[in-house]
Amino acid sequence: MEDTSVDITTINVGEGAKGGKLIDLEVEETHYMKSKGSGDCAYPLMIFCHKCSSTQEYNIKAGGWREKWLVEPQDLVFTVGYDTDEDGELYAKCFKCNFDLRNDYNPEDANNNKQNEASIHHISIAGVKYEDSSFVIPLETYKKSIREGISWKPDILTSISGQTYRITWSNYSNTENLVSKSGKIYINRKHWKNRHLYQGKSS
Repeated sequence: MEDTSVDITTINVGEGAKGGKLIDLEVEETHYMKSKGSGDCAYPLMIFCHKCSSTQEYNIKAGGWREKWLVEPQDLVFTVGYDTDEDGELYAKCFKCNFDLRNDYNPEDANNNKQNEASIHHISIAGVKYEDSSFVIPLETYKKSIREGISWKPDILTSISGQTYRITWSNYSNTENLVSKSGKIYINRKHWKNRHLYQGKSS
């Protein structure tokens, strides 16, 4: 009996193969973007973990939590899968924090006090771009954030290329730091700090 030769196809992580030929793996879409007001909002196409995700923010005027007006893709955490409970029932849970998705998530739960205290001290803005060594903010977005934060002077957060940056209210609202042109507000990069570095200094 003659030996049968076997063709071996070597693939790298993220690649697929079919019939000995390399193929592109289909990437499942987790969300879609849609214009909303002055920016773009991410809407989930899959079940996500409400506890791990940052889809809510604290409104100090209303004295409570509310859905973010503009949700960014990085705000959504899709670490959800299925497990079996003690009664043998199949249920969805987050494999990152073990949250049972059969339960309603309340951001005001006592177990999240530390996270809540950190969250009420900032406003997140979307639609910011980096240009000419400055963070460029749509004028209407800037005006809205000033109106919302004028009474409690929060830090401002924004995300660019997957990195989150923070600026203090005093730097954000100081007219000497602003350049206004073509319906946009320019604030020099030196006034913004990477969020992780910022947290390290303040801890």
